[in-house]
Amino acid sequence: MNSIMFTIVPIFIGIVALFVFGGVFMTFLSAFRHRGMIQQFTEEALRQSRDQATPQQQNTQRPASTPSDYACDNCGAALGADTEISPSGDFKCEYCDSWSKIKS
Repeated sequence: MNSIMFTIVPIFIGIVALFVFGGVFMTFLSAFRHRGMIQQFTEEALRQSRDQATPQQQNTQRPASTPSDYACDNCGAALGADTEISPSGDFKCEYCDSWSKIKS
């Protein structure tokens, strides 16, 4: 009786191991055969995530809470360091993209 158990158990463990390793092998073989489709799927997923991650060009600068001599007439935003100023003295608001004159 004991000799049969010592014969059957290793055979059973060997068969189970064969199925496990065979399954792993078939998985890698399938992935290798379909690598083009997998690569196309991952590129599409990356492209979609980049499109969602790219915010619309929104200006995060907030309008000034109090009016000043150097503020936009339209929204009240203060002049920034990168404010575009024309030769005639008008400036382009970085918040609402409108042109205003500097009050004197």
